[in-house]
Amino acid sequence: MSNYDVIMEDKMLTKIVDIGNSKGIRIPHAVLKSLKITDQINLRIEHEKIILERVHNARSGWSSLFGKCSENFDGWNFNNSWDDTEWEW
Repeated sequence: MSNYDVIMEDKMLTKIVDIGNSKGIRIPHAVLKSLKITDQINLRIEHEKIILERVHNARSGWSSLFGKCSENFDGWNFNNSWDDTEWEW
């Protein structure tokens, strides 16, 4: 467990603060760091509760994976007999 791992078994009382014309809450840095939350969260309402969840980027890491694939890519090879033998024309 790192210095930033937070285990929340009890409730944490926090005040609602004014943010311009809106309201907000302050989330301790250790909690954000532990959950790997940077600048966005998903917010939903469920059974009269506000649920905050970390945003999962569905495409994270794709760039490096595609980079590795392209290192070994030698072009499209369509010179095969599959079309001639497998298809009925």
